[in-house]
Amino acid sequence: MKTSVVLFSLLLFSGMGSYLSGRFASGVAKRAAATAAVCVIGLGLVSMILLTPLFDNLIGIPLLCRAAIAVGALLPLGLAMGMPFPLGIKLAEQRDRTLVPWLWGMNGATSVVGSVLAMLVAINLGFDATLLTGLASYCAAAMLLLLV
Repeated sequence: MKTSVVLFSLLLFSGMGSYLSGRFASGVAKRAAATAAVCVIGLGLVSMILLTPLFDNLIGIPLLCRAAIAVGALLPLGLAMGMPFPLGIKLAEQRDRTLVPWLWGMNGATSVVGSVLAMLVAINLGFDATLLTGLASYCAAAMLLLLV
């Protein structure tokens, strides 16, 4: 049940973040995408540091309460995670509309490969290393957005 709560929360909140990213004007899409990526990095590091001790201390409370706390804790991270890709699509549309289908294809391919790699990293190096690997990807995205 723990995995399903985390996956459901991240999918729901990243979907909400994706929806909310549509409210950004085209002129600020680049800055908004970079800011969202930096927020993911910061929130991910804070989560890594604070959530493990928090949930270790909450182990005795009912499962439903722990699930509710987990959902609340994942809300800001999920919102931020949902924003960079749609904002990147908006940026690509401004430059060359023919890039958009290619970007969707790359997103699908890297999602499949990324999930397998995440599982391999988690099995071999642990969840903290998996989180840090994902945060490094957001760091690379933020740097590329700032360079382009």
